[in-house]
Amino acid sequence: MDWSNAKSRDFWHDDRRKYLTDLGVLGHWCDLGEPEVDQYVSEARYSGLPSGLNKHNEIHNLYGFLWMQGIAEGYARNKTVARPFMLTRAGAPGIQRFGATMWSGDINSNHESLRGQINSQMHMALVGVDYYSSDAGGFFGGNPGSDLYRMWLADNAMTDFPLRPHSWAAEDSGDTQSFAPNNAPAEIRNSNRATVQFKYELIPYNYSLAHRAYRYGEPLTPPVFYYYQSDINTRTTASQKMRGRDLLFGLSTEPGQVRKDMYLPADAWYDYYSDEYMNTSADNNANMTGPFTARRVDFDLFRSKLLRLPVFARGGAIIPIMKVGSDTADAFGRKRLDGAGLGDKASELVARVFAGPIGVSSEFTVFEDDGATSSYESGAVRTTRLTQVTQNRSTTVTIEPSFGEYDDAPRERSNEIWLTTPWRGQVTVSLDGAALKPIKSREEFDASLVKGFFVDSFNGRIFAKVGLRPVSQGSTLVFSVR
Repeated sequence: MDWSNAKSRDFWHDDRRKYLTDLGVLGHWCDLGEPEVDQYVSEARYSGLPSGLNKHNEIHNLYGFLWMQGIAEGYARNKTVARPFMLTRAGAPGIQRFGATMWSGDINSNHESLRGQINSQMHMALVGVDYYSSDAGGFFGGNPGSDLYRMWLADNAMTDFPLRPHSWAAEDSGDTQSFAPNNAPAEIRNSNRATVQFKYELIPYNYSLAHRAYRYGEPLTPPVFYYYQSDINTRTTASQKMRGRDLLFGLSTEPGQVRKDMYLPADAWYDYYSDEYMNTSADNNANMTGPFTARRVDFDLFRSKLLRLPVFARGGAIIPIMKVGSDTADAFGRKRLDGAGLGDKASELVARVFAGPIGVSSEFTVFEDDGATSSYESGAVRTTRLTQVTQNRSTTVTIEPSFGEYDDAPRERSNEIWLTTPWRGQVTVSLDGAALKPIKSREEFDASLVKGFFVDSFNGRIFAKVGLRPVSQGSTLVFSVR
């Protein structure tokens, strides 16, 4: 197909593709969009672009771009309500305007390819292509029972949109195994499950970052030096990435690797899993005032026998999350029911908050839409701004009233704040000036629909629930540790 010809793009969509989109097909796999090497003929000519480009070597890198442009134009021209998904292995800068995802093609299953993938992702992020991925485990020779597969899946869960295991076995190899993450020995399978669940947990945060990328051009997964440009040490931390402004994580790249040397730039940092505050002095007192200095941390990659890549939250971070369990069915938080079918979409707003440096306020805006159509482009978006500020041993978290509507947006919801601080002691929590009742156990907290708070004695994390209330009503919680 000559995608440089607008009539060709229109014909293919209206006469071939629209039949499928009307049936509800959402995904478009734009494979071999170079076109593939055996189709490359230097003498070939295309209809050409208004600029006069028409030779194959001139159209070459634009071929995939024009292909996806035709899909986007076709959806718009036919007023197709559904939001399209495009997966391509070829394109040019600007494919992000169509919401396209690019993947790195048919790469080998080895550690060298994994390291190359991590490097190429950095460059893609810097040119504005946030939706970038690879065949988890490698395309040629991927083995779900290998340590490499477990490592690759974990890395991809941190960097890739989408996370996509995909592999090929030669027809004469006799290899008929499935390449799904759950088709592995128990120890690796359990790590894979934890990896995927963590990916789901961060969906509300990632989704809000995607809106910020769309609105402001902010990258989803930039290299560390993007936010710490004056620190020259961050220029050699290719296997570390940021997720937005507030999460820093490390990737595993070496055979048999069990520990990760992490470089933490000068800032306040918490271990996302254990809630440990990293900025403590020799006498174990928390430095919450600064100045902060950079440091290195030797991170154990295996916790409770599960591969858990390093994740650190910046002091002041506000991370909206989704509660995830073995019954979680999709990105909307629906649960698998005991019988057939799925439950309702999750409606609560849950945010992990990490107490920031004394007197330094921070904020995060949660973006929500219907998750299925392009109505967000015309303003069908709900935003909810959250702020935090810490003074002495007290942290104030404010959930402001929500603004905006979209189809089936909840009118009321239960909000939860999970606060991590560096302090331990007697905890009190107030909601809009009134003391909250302490709850004895996490199980009781999760089962309760009423207001209250619970303190985890293991890591000191404070869980507070404001109860069901209209989204137009704000909330102010004050957490004090004495």
